[in-house]
Amino acid sequence: MVIDLVKLKECITFQDKTMDEKNASAEDYMTKVQEVDANLTEEEFVVKAVELIGEVEKNPNNNKVLSKDTFIKIFKYTGDFAKIRCAHLKKSAQEERCVSFNIDH
Repeated sequence: MVIDLVKLKECITFQDKTMDEKNASAEDYMTKVQEVDANLTEEEFVVKAVELIGEVEKNPNNNKVLSKDTFIKIFKYTGDFAKIRCAHLKKSAQEERCVSFNIDH
């Protein structure tokens, strides 16, 4: 391995002044996503999710790709909606079984 010291010196910048240091945390870079009440109806949930997602933003470098924050919000609320829908379907299926067999297990 050969190191070109001239190029290495060009790459390094020495700071004469002191710099303020700051501790970075993972939360600084995380997308902030609000929780939606799971007791809402499906229609109310969709309206609230659309409101929280806001305007859909695309990646400035590639106009065909969603921005990271928009993508995370859409996936989060889609997953939450699927959980609500699944719970509703399970409840209605159990009610139908109770009607058919006249007993709840």
